[in-house]
Amino acid sequence: MRSHLPLLFLLACTLQTHALEPGTDVESPKADGTHLIVGTKSSPPIAFKGADGKWTGLAIEMWRKIALQLGFTSEIREFKDLPSLLDAVERKQVDIAATAITMTANRDTFMDFSHTFAPANLGIAVLPRHRPGWWDAVARIFSWDFAQALLSLTVLLLITGFVLWMVERRRNAAQFGGPSHVGIGAAFWWSAVTMTTVGYGDKAPITPAGRVIALFWMFASVMVISGFTGAIASSLTVGQLQPAITSPAQLPYVTVGTLAKSTAAEWLDQHLISYTTYATTEEGLQALSDRRIEAFVNDDLVIRYNVRKSYADRIVVLTDTFDPGFYALGMPLDSERLKSIDIALLKVLDTPEWESLWRQYIGP
Repeated sequence: MRSHLPLLFLLACTLQTHALEPGTDVESPKADGTHLIVGTKSSPPIAFKGADGKWTGLAIEMWRKIALQLGFTSEIREFKDLPSLLDAVERKQVDIAATAITMTANRDTFMDFSHTFAPANLGIAVLPRHRPGWWDAVARIFSWDFAQALLSLTVLLLITGFVLWMVERRRNAAQFGGPSHVGIGAAFWWSAVTMTTVGYGDKAPITPAGRVIALFWMFASVMVISGFTGAIASSLTVGQLQPAITSPAQLPYVTVGTLAKSTAAEWLDQHLISYTTYATTEEGLQALSDRRIEAFVNDDLVIRYNVRKSYADRIVVLTDTFDPGFYALGMPLDSERLKSIDIALLKVLDTPEWESLWRQYIGP
């Protein structure tokens, strides 16, 4: 028996040393079945690779703190897009999914969710309001809206002038007589100078019916000129006052982009809004910057982080968010680790370290 003591002592030391060997993220556990595969995809600030090439982000750091509590080691496996990651969870090829995964009823049918750790409202990125120069003003003068207003005003002047000519052409031939085109032209001139209150006095009706028409036109001109002035001004300035989109209600009328099979895509499908899909938020925002789309819809936190990082001078994010949701860690259905992970997650949320991480990745 004594001859076996040195061998037992050596074996114990070996096991103890192995238990303290560092794993990918935390110290190696003593129990079997606690080395987990963590699937993720780049979705800053929730999950992304830092400058040193290591994975970080709100979800990744949350998982590391949970793993440290529960004695798990973890191996991070990158996926090219969210559908691939969700498929791997459903097939139980990964144990944990840690990225920008929003809890939805559809996903709950093939995977389990932990408690939430961050809001996941949808947001909209658009191009900033256009700041026109002198060329834009000239272009709007020749716009269709401006032409419509001017054409309508011309038709009204012609109608008024024609009615006056019909009444005055025989008894006031000196001013409105002669060939038809001459008389109507003179009446058109009179209606124009009367409406604009210039009133040269070179032409004036002399018949009772003509003066009634003139009196009516004088009062009507006050309202007409005000309305047409507003219409013309609107045609010149409407492009300056409104951005391409200001709310989700306008999405059906503009070209939209989003991520494939994302929560935003589900929302757009439910509201019958067509869209173009992109593999990453960066690609979608670049398409918006290049004016290939007019709005990009995705998780608000993700959009704001990417815009702040690379597009602050070119893209704005609308203040109002919509379709409120929540981020959570994903696991295969009926995961035996769900309860313990939930408890550990809630403990992390209740620490000052989590508040510091939130400010680091999300902001104040």
